[in-house]
Order: sequence, then structure tokens, then C-alpha cells
Amino acid sequence: MDTYRGSLFKASLNGVDERRRIRGALGKRPVLKNVSAEEIEAFVEQVELIPMIGEQNDDVISERLKISHARDPGPYRRTTYGKWIEVVQATEPQNLTLDKAGYFIVYPDERRHRLVLEHYTNAGVLDCVMEASSSPALYAEVIRRNLLSRLDHAAYLGGELARAERALKSGEAYVQDKAPGQPCTERSVSSCGCADSCDSGGVR
Repeated sequence: MDTYRGSLFKASLNGVDERRRIRGALGKRPVLKNVSAEEIEAFVEQVELIPMIGEQNDDVISERLKISHARDPGPYRRTTYGKWIEVVQATEPQNLTLDKAGYFIVYPDERRHRLVLEHYTNAGVLDCVMEASSSPALYAEVIRRNLLSRLDHAAYLGGELARAERALKSGEAYVQDKAPGQPCTERSVSSCGCADSCDSGGVR
């Protein structure tokens, strides 16, 4: 990359326009949305970027450092308070609520090199079999058919489809995982996390 054309370098020289877009930057999305105008101004005022990408001469680098040190203006004269972004320590789900729309069995058909997705009602009745060569095709079909009613179920299915597709491509064994969390239903629930009509481990 031409250092002089980089977004960070352009921001230090030119700042941003009224839309927070870095002036003169040629990147795809050189827009600073997560910092305030005051923070951007502080960066422009107190940070000087010295382009040295590709420089390998120790003497040149040392001289640049000496020059920069001599030009040190001291502590920044203003205080800038940024917007704090919450960092959440995620935990494993504790509870599992069955999807009223039913559950799925996922498996790769190695002989035909296809992914197979079976959908069952919570009474254990098979009502749809979908096949595709990729996981996106399958979950797109699931969405079109309204076979999901819970976001956690959708996340689980997406992960399992991705694992099954990876196994199909690599030839490794695939066993469908049980959905995370403990079932929270009054009905009898098997160890795999689905209704008692399920006889295949790992189904949700």
C-alpha cells in the first residue's frame, strides 16, 4: 500500500468532512462512525504519523526518532472523553426452550455429496426433507418455509449446517450436537434436548 494514501495517514493530515468521511482517503469505507468529532480533532492535533513502511536502514529510523523526540510538544492540553463501548463477557446458555415450529435432523450424504436437512414437528412427525450442496441454500429454504420461530434455534441450526458442510467437504465424521442449555418444558425431554418422540441424539 502507498503509505501516503492510507486512511490513517489521511486522517492525521486532513481530518474528516461533515459525514465523518476521511478527506482524501481511497478506502472502501473510510468513515469514522464510532468516534466523536472532538476525538477526531484531538487525534489530528496531537498525532503526527511519519510514513516509514519499508524503511530498513537503522540509521534513518534512528534519525527520524530523534527528530520526532525533539519536536515533542508535551502533554496534550485538552481532555477528551470518548464514548465507552460495553464489553460483555458472554456465558453459555442455561436454559433450552423448544421451538414450537419443530426441530431438525442434519446429516451429510457422502455418497451423493449433498447436505440433508429433515424437519419434524414436535410430535415427531417428519414433514419436510430438504437437500442442497451448501449450508446457505438450506437455511435460506428453512427461512422461506417459516420453519423457525426462535433466534436461538436459528443460531444452533446455522452452526450445525456449517459443521455438516465442513465434514462433507473434508470427509471427517459428523455427529449432530445437542442444543446448548437444559430443556425448560414440562413434557418429557430426552437427553438430546428435543421432545420425547425424538430417537436421534443431538436433535433440537
